[in-house]
Amino acid sequence: MSIYKEQSLAPTRDLPTENTQAQSVQQANNSSADILTPDRDYMTVLKAEKPCNKYVHINRKTGEVIKDGASNITQAEAKTFHVTTLEAMHELMIKLSGEPNCALINGFVRGTEDGTPYQIKSTKQIEAATGLKYEGGWVDIDGKKTIGRLKVNFEPSCWFQIDRDRAKGLPEHLDPPTEQGYVDLIAKILPTFSDAGYVRLATTSGRVIVDGKPMDSTGSRYWFKVDKPELVKGFGNRLKLKAAEIGLGFMKLDKNGKGVLWTICDTSVFSPERLTYDGQPRIQNHERLSLGAPDITVNKGGIVEIDIFPNITSEAKRKIKKDFNVEVTSRGGILAMSNNTYLELETYVEIMGKGTKTVLDFWRSGQERWRCQSTFRDSESWNGALKIDACGLPYLHDFGGETTYHLSDDSKGALLFGEYANEI
Repeated sequence: MSIYKEQSLAPTRDLPTENTQAQSVQQANNSSADILTPDRDYMTVLKAEKPCNKYVHINRKTGEVIKDGASNITQAEAKTFHVTTLEAMHELMIKLSGEPNCALINGFVRGTEDGTPYQIKSTKQIEAATGLKYEGGWVDIDGKKTIGRLKVNFEPSCWFQIDRDRAKGLPEHLDPPTEQGYVDLIAKILPTFSDAGYVRLATTSGRVIVDGKPMDSTGSRYWFKVDKPELVKGFGNRLKLKAAEIGLGFMKLDKNGKGVLWTICDTSVFSPERLTYDGQPRIQNHERLSLGAPDITVNKGGIVEIDIFPNITSEAKRKIKKDFNVEVTSRGGILAMSNNTYLELETYVEIMGKGTKTVLDFWRSGQERWRCQSTFRDSESWNGALKIDACGLPYLHDFGGETTYHLSDDSKGALLFGEYANEI
């Protein structure tokens, strides 16, 4: 039965039995994670018209195995699921693993808790249909209740995730060979995770069988409940900066030797409108390829307190700046990271729909924002933006790297007082 025809996911004792290993339940003597503020026990599932998860295929000429990333979803039907327990989350993940057209949002839209389907469209599609600038909220398109996948529209769920990220440049001592070793490292950053209940998923790539053997499976995801989901804003940066402070950070370098502060998990995954692709991976109809069962397990334990990080000290800020070339600031309790040595007016940036342009080109365009690649880390997700600050100066924000890049002092001087000053 399709996940999309289910009205809700209530607690269940009878879990699916497709794969014994995939559905084992590790017993622990921790308190239960099943009791928490009920009005945040929701997740959103999107169903696209076409398969949207990872795609594995064989290069005809070379025989090389190619893995393409998930497709961006600009239009889909959405449905909110009530996910109250670890068992219910396990059931949701099992069902999602059989759906090539589905993806997950770890947040929900207020007013959709009854499970009535609605429509999600991109901002561009909504504006084209309505003829109005769209900044959030519900609209009616062809008689269908429609909303955009914007942060302003989504409430944070009490379900958070730890996304194990074996990024390029990960030091060996930060890459333990066992799952327990990894969980122990996470608990050094977030001590309350040591007694957490969670649902663990191995990366979906590991389900793909190539020539009789599973593809290399380098990642995993841990879904766990938190006590104060309203503190989601800035949570990723707190994790990353705590990791850097205690020696669990490293520089994720780009091809030019510049880079961004990183750690043992992807800390950009906590935004409540973010898509997570844990549906069934797609494979080419080829004799060398087949699909195995999902690897999804449950670890019994408690909810995770997240309001535990002390204020970052001046000494820690100085250490992080020295080691990772980022300035740490705090506003309203939210930590931010910035760099003012990498970005120059002559820096080339790949712009969506415009090709490669310089930062100076952007500034001269008179526009307020260009969507772009992250630039200072290897990524093809268009997860960056060139913007103009309050002083009229260009800067680049890397959403995935959670870092803002301001102009270097030399480039800033050239705009304000030098050869480009008369263009302001």
